Amino acid sequence: MKIFIYLLLPLLFFSACQESKSSNTYISPCQKSSINYPPRTGQKTVFTYKDINENKNYYDDGYFQYGAERNFIRSSTKVVEEPMYHLQWQDDVAVEENNVSMAQEYCSTLNLNNHGDWRLPNIYELMTLVNIGASTNSKESAFNHMPYGEYYTSNILTQASKVAMINFSANDFNISWENIQLEKSSIYGILISQKSVPFFNNDGFLVSVESTKTYQNDENTTELVTYSQYDIKSGLLTSENSFTNIKPNDFGVIPVVPPPTRYIKCVRGDELDMGHFVRDDKKEIVTDTKSGLMWQDNLDVIDVQIQWGKSIQYCKDLELGGYKDWRVPTILELASIINYRAESNFVLHDSFRYSCSCKYHSSSDSCYDLGTGTCEQSNYQLNTCGPLPQRIEKNSRIHESFYDANNSEPYYRIRCVRCGYHAKQ
Repeated sequence: MKIFIYLLLPLLFFSACQESKSSNTYISPCQKSSINYPPRTGQKTVFTYKDINENKNYYDDGYFQYGAERNFIRSSTKVVEEPMYHLQWQDDVAVEENNVSMAQEYCSTLNLNNHGDWRLPNIYELMTLVNIGASTNSKESAFNHMPYGEYYTSNILTQASKVAMINFSANDFNISWENIQLEKSSIYGILISQKSVPFFNNDGFLVSVESTKTYQNDENTTELVTYSQYDIKSGLLTSENSFTNIKPNDFGVIPVVPPPTRYIKCVRGDELDMGHFVRDDKKEIVTDTKSGLMWQDNLDVIDVQIQWGKSIQYCKDLELGGYKDWRVPTILELASIINYRAESNFVLHDSFRYSCSCKYHSSSDSCYDLGTGTCEQSNYQLNTCGPLPQRIEKNSRIHESFYDANNSEPYYRIRCVRCGYHAKQ
């Protein structure tokens, strides 16, 4: 009898490594903590890639629905709770502010439902409110006081004077870095506008950025133009040169554009933490010890440029580190590997050896309406292009049913992931 039990144990362990077919969710052996696992994106629409040669279908986020189950509950007229993460969210009014310091002060002094321990959420906590499958399109529908717009987080880069924010819009969402305050005056006058234009090489690597600040005084309009050069592999700044273009002010004083209004969504509860990574150099895998997700980190994540459908197939066929169950990450999983505390342009956590200033495919999609009422696939990508502010982007010309033989779809990088909660039967 003892011999039978010893023989049975390895079979039981092997079965635990497989995807459960009988339950709605499963926890794979690399899953450590349900609390720190990224939530499902909420995507319901299923897009597929058809491999015509082998007559196989490959599916996306809408089919598999990886992620912790969403469960927002309105516990009172003023508060929305999320039991999975043990967080309570303020939802009595829509609070507006245009200064992150005042936003922090507002939350720290808030007394709501007899609680005074409210705070500004960090980027991971605010990401749990993203719901690209909700009737409200990009934000969690349980909230009554959550208008579209940009929301502050507590992730502030002190040296760069920037704060991370999430923009919830009617058809989209993105994560961005924004200046804490615009520089209003200098020796050139009042700052009236600023813009940055990136330049990429043929392989999609960031090469340089042209930044222009326009100032005005009673006599002149001055453009301060700065050219920043970047190392194409690391995304680090290598050189910077500036010049001024001054011309007489013949058209009167242009009014200074005030900083746009931001929103505040205060939260209480133990702070949700993510991003504790350890690299296995032999397997070329990086593991998030908080969520249990295991990430591909070999040279392919830099060298392979691929279209969306082929990226789904690539991860499905990948064998790396002794594992065969790789997949394309959801956009919320992909966003969890950014180091939002790094005081530099190098946005991935340091444990990742292979990184570049590139865009990475996700398995998450939404519908893009061309005005004809037709739903066309729009895929989310993670943008790790050095100093650019926006980190989540969306391409609206993905063909859902077949490989794009005309090469009109963009070629992006792919970084596969394995393990996590699975919503399919």
